[in-house]
Amino acid sequence: MRYVTYRSGGESRLGSLQNGYIVDVGQVAGISRLFFLIEGGPEVWKDVAATLQASNVEELAAKGWAVPYQEGLLTAPITKPPKNVICLGRNYYKHFLEGAVARGSDEKPPAAPIYFTKPHTSIIGPFDPIPLDPEVTQKLDWEAELGMIIGVGGRKIKKEDAARHVFGYTVINDVTARDLQDRHLQWFKGKGLDASCPMGPVVVTPDELPDPVHLPISLKVNGVVKQDANTGQLMFDIPTMIEDLSLAITLEPGDVISTGTPDGVGHFSKPPEYLKVGDVMETIIEGVGTIRNRITTPERAEIITQYNRERDMLLAVLHHLEPEQLSLETACEGWSVKDLVGHLTAGTGNVIPFLQQHINKEFKPGVEALHERNALAVEKRKEQSLPSLVNEIIETHQKNIEFYLALEEAQLEVEHTNVMGEIMTAKERFRRFTTHYREHAAQIATAIGVPLQ
Repeated sequence: MRYVTYRSGGESRLGSLQNGYIVDVGQVAGISRLFFLIEGGPEVWKDVAATLQASNVEELAAKGWAVPYQEGLLTAPITKPPKNVICLGRNYYKHFLEGAVARGSDEKPPAAPIYFTKPHTSIIGPFDPIPLDPEVTQKLDWEAELGMIIGVGGRKIKKEDAARHVFGYTVINDVTARDLQDRHLQWFKGKGLDASCPMGPVVVTPDELPDPVHLPISLKVNGVVKQDANTGQLMFDIPTMIEDLSLAITLEPGDVISTGTPDGVGHFSKPPEYLKVGDVMETIIEGVGTIRNRITTPERAEIITQYNRERDMLLAVLHHLEPEQLSLETACEGWSVKDLVGHLTAGTGNVIPFLQQHINKEFKPGVEALHERNALAVEKRKEQSLPSLVNEIIETHQKNIEFYLALEEAQLEVEHTNVMGEIMTAKERFRRFTTHYREHAAQIATAIGVPLQ
């Protein structure tokens, strides 16, 4: 099975990837959170998998119990594990060696696993931006890693029994502030920055992977391969990790263990390389998946957080919509609920062209022209179904994020007129789009009689 955590109806839910769809496991099998599934134990895992495999995805989609897969819906599979994310350091020989050479040391490989942790506040989704704050670090680095999720807890687990304690595997990037790591005697601060642990996109159960888990692992920055290895090169393999950790620490269902990174990190390159704003990292593990994260400024990361929050508010309202409510009138220009959803869909699609016109100073102000565009957009979408409109909003929303994050700072500071003839920057124009969701979500909520979350 390939499980995800995704946003639906304003909340995070457990999904299963099947035939290009995210199937709502809560609707189909009665378990709505990944953590609840893990806690259920092996018999529950088998029952849920059997139920999902026996389901007809097209029929589920018709009921609203499955939606087309879209990256923009995914969050980290587990956002608050029972403990900090447990990480292993220097667990690939070539990575140990590149570090020893850079340090000018003749140290020998570790005789026992090296552990550190990352707090849950470091965990972000598989496609979320990573803020780079120059006041915090000047040396942000990458580390591609295989993540393991404990399914059955225990203490003093033997190597030969380790496999039955694993629920599944995921992709992790142990983003690291090297200057902080070197400055402090322990690695916790340099490894534990907020938003420094992107994770996902899925959790793959062991039955879908080879045994032992020997998988190609790689990392690219702006399309250039920086790390390229195989998890079979781990010095301390997965059974050894589980046996060694559980000798002194009780492992719990849902614990996340990041198994270490191979050679090719930026810090030990010649000359050293570090991430900068605008860089895009792709962390790839064959058979598991790819996560992709763009480095951005803290301000832009916060704007995207708000943009996503406002979208989720809208989706939560639309989740309550019944077919007979689509014709209800709203307070917006005499439009029905369906018209307003069509307007929102068009508005989401206008973000990129409007920003391009703004930056090129080609945007033509005028309220009459705006009203004409709005009317045409609503008319164009009258025949679209509500699920089709919602899927278009989600897909376009993610494209807007990627476009916005790729803009240069100078482009965001370009001043031009808005519809009302007011002067504003491109950055301010994008912020206005984040309020578009909230304004119209409130009007729809009022029309159908549900609270605005």
